[in-house]
Amino acid sequence: MRRLLLSLVFAATACAQPSGTVSGEVGAALDAYLTDAGFSGAVVAGRDGVVVLRKGYGSADRARSTPNTPATAIQIGSVTKPLTATLVLSLQDRGLLDVAAPLSDYLDGVPADKAAITLHHLLTHTAGLPDAIGSDDEAIGREAYVRRAFATPLDRAPGAGYAYSNVGFALLAAVVETVTGQTYDAALQDLLRSVGMERTGYRLPASVPVARGYDGDRDLGLPSDRPWAADGPYWNLRGNGGLLSTADDLLRFHEALEAGDLLSDEARRLSVTPHTDEGEGSGSHYGYGWALFPAPSGTLVTHNGGDAGSSADVLRFVDDDAVLIVLSNSRAVEAFDVSGALAQILFGGEPPPFAPERGEAVALAQLGSRPEGEAALAFFGAYAAGTEAAARDYVAAYLDDAFQRSADAVVAFFEAVRDEVGGQALVPSRAVVHRGEGRVELLSDLADGRTYALEVGFDDDGRIDGLSGDFVRGEAQAACPEPRLPDAPIGDRFRALLALLCDPGAEARRAFVIEHVAPRFVDEAGEGALVAGLGRLADEVGGREVVGVLLESETAGAVAIETPDGEVRVSLRLEDAAPHRIAGLDVEVGPAGPDFGDLGAALDHVAAEAEDGRFSGVVLVARDGEVVEERAYGWADRERGERVALDTRFNIGSINKELTAVAILQLAERRLVDLDAPIGTYLDGFAPDVAGAVTVRHLLQHRSGWGHYWDHPDFVGREAEVVEIDDFLDLVRTMPLGAEPGAREQYSNAGYEVLGGVVEAASGQRYADYVWEHVARPAGMTDARTARHGAPGHAAPYRGAGYDRPSPTAKAPSAAGGGYATARDLLRFQNALSDGRLLGPEALGLLFNRFEPSEGPVEPSVGIAGGAPGINAVWEWDAPSGWSVVVLANREPPAAEALGLPILRAAQSGD
Repeated sequence: MRRLLLSLVFAATACAQPSGTVSGEVGAALDAYLTDAGFSGAVVAGRDGVVVLRKGYGSADRARSTPNTPATAIQIGSVTKPLTATLVLSLQDRGLLDVAAPLSDYLDGVPADKAAITLHHLLTHTAGLPDAIGSDDEAIGREAYVRRAFATPLDRAPGAGYAYSNVGFALLAAVVETVTGQTYDAALQDLLRSVGMERTGYRLPASVPVARGYDGDRDLGLPSDRPWAADGPYWNLRGNGGLLSTADDLLRFHEALEAGDLLSDEARRLSVTPHTDEGEGSGSHYGYGWALFPAPSGTLVTHNGGDAGSSADVLRFVDDDAVLIVLSNSRAVEAFDVSGALAQILFGGEPPPFAPERGEAVALAQLGSRPEGEAALAFFGAYAAGTEAAARDYVAAYLDDAFQRSADAVVAFFEAVRDEVGGQALVPSRAVVHRGEGRVELLSDLADGRTYALEVGFDDDGRIDGLSGDFVRGEAQAACPEPRLPDAPIGDRFRALLALLCDPGAEARRAFVIEHVAPRFVDEAGEGALVAGLGRLADEVGGREVVGVLLESETAGAVAIETPDGEVRVSLRLEDAAPHRIAGLDVEVGPAGPDFGDLGAALDHVAAEAEDGRFSGVVLVARDGEVVEERAYGWADRERGERVALDTRFNIGSINKELTAVAILQLAERRLVDLDAPIGTYLDGFAPDVAGAVTVRHLLQHRSGWGHYWDHPDFVGREAEVVEIDDFLDLVRTMPLGAEPGAREQYSNAGYEVLGGVVEAASGQRYADYVWEHVARPAGMTDARTARHGAPGHAAPYRGAGYDRPSPTAKAPSAAGGGYATARDLLRFQNALSDGRLLGPEALGLLFNRFEPSEGPVEPSVGIAGGAPGINAVWEWDAPSGWSVVVLANREPPAAEALGLPILRAAQSGD
């Protein structure tokens, strides 16, 4: 997200309802200027109560020749902020909050250094918070974002001065959600609809045309093509930017504010009071969400903003009865490139001829001879080094002071680029310099045929103040291989999907969703989320070979696709009845990892990763149940000064499910549980059609029809209160089944919580007590615990590069995952299974044969993993060769998973 400074313009007057497209000499002059400039977007201008221009220019969608109109929705960037401020003031008018109150009155967990921050500070950018704490596209929810904001040091004391902060307005959005019980978008749209603003929000009706963004010939796509949550962008862009609106709606916004239809007189006064100077020499002040400049007859109330390929500028001359609204969907001519000249025309002035800044192709050698070129090209050296240290050296050497305060986010950006291009080498082949805008584009042709564009922005001193990257849209990918699929509904849908994944166009993805996806699934997932998800899947597997096909029926199946990072399994479930559209889509990624050659090289690699701050944890390698290698790396809890030791307990995530499965099979051996009995045999409170249809075996096999409960409204925000098995069961009882029991496999945490209830009902003990007495203790798992994170000897979870982003684990350990154990504990568990201490031969066969009877002894060859933010664990056991590997990490997946199988292969290579 960018904030571009407004160039001061001159005098003024305002408007009423539009009276035509172009009106009078002033309207004609405005129109001629925009036409000559090659402007693309929409403009509304009014003075003395008359709209003199209301017109669209250029294309909203060039491929479809769809024109822009004043009713076309365009992303408005930081013009979101005055809308957020208006919403906050309206809530004060309703008595739901007080802008003078401290933030701690509305959000929990405010630390001592931020206790003095008030909503007034957030509204005026005087809270002392940094501009940003992550990239706009980072998938981060409200609670995690708020925790990160509270953990980030202040740049200055609250109230000590102005410093523009997107973080502050995201926190205001969190306050809105807290006091209203609605999402930010829903609360905002409720307010705006009261004055006829039907086309402003993050999620708009499908009938509203939305402009695509363009940068020269590059199609930057729709806003919703970026990674977005179901209710809008993730929280680095929530409340501070990214909203969609139209020129018509923003005119209604201006008129409603002037008429007092949105705010009380006192709230309106507060919004345009010059609360703080925007900086020495700026000549401007900041109100609540508005920048305030002097104008010949009073005050110019304004804000501008920009997002990928779009920009907006709203100028309200509140004392002169004039308004100018400029929305652009092309970087060739941005809103702020023309708004100053348009304001001069609006008041009878003669602007200078428009001289657009044009990008200039520059040879890399020539670029590298300039300081800014050296800084831009140095990115690629730091990227190639692939270490956190190299990224931080780059930050220190080339970034401006303000951007350096977001050093962690820049380090994370390096990793985000690496993930986006699939680890491919990034070598620039050509450069485009935009001198007037202070930015350089560097394009790299990737091995897979695509082109990646890195954009570097500079301040007036030649220091870097912005970094972004994206694929160049519209380029052809490799031809689609033709997989062998049956002539059945599932085969037809897979053929269409695989063909789509070779086409990177968002419109093709949108057309696919309309034609091939069941409306109910579209409603549940959100059209924009599906389109964006298909785009990410295309980036991952588009054009790659299908190496396996598993069809369960004519309406369900999966394909396996080989990628450089391992196999990706794509599963489809279709409607039972014609036309058999897609009713469910799951993607599972299994990283193959590097080929180390031998065990010594593998362990050297882990040591190097730990030295660079990219790994911390324990690696255990065993042969025939005996330890061959066991090593500890990095920090268990840097804040406490605790290094990882061999007896450090790590959160093992979903590996816990194996202990739950063993507990159920033990009870089945004792005839206390029948695997084919419906869950109503053991548990009360489930709907009759569920209690009588879902069996224990369905739960074990992830075929119950339940998925996860992470987004359940009774779980989100209340994780700390959901502790006992009964608490989890209360959640699951209210969850509808997503599929007929037994119809298909869908990984299910909810189902394993129900298995915990079955353990308690059949054994008469608490789940944790039964597992300790009958599974952990007999196996010799003396260090296994079910305590939450924070207990002594437990590894603290960390996210991102280095140890800079602690990630508290709120969910309580349960039957689905989250217990703590050491690497030795998992080896002891394996040995107890192997020597029959936990299960007899028949039950052991069920455990390793997907809970179906086997014809003979089963020799396990399994890989089981668990992961969540800040934790990852993997247990690899190949009984035929005798080798096993346990990797436990207090880092993001796939920190452990990416190492487990490669280390196992390296160990086996010596046989």
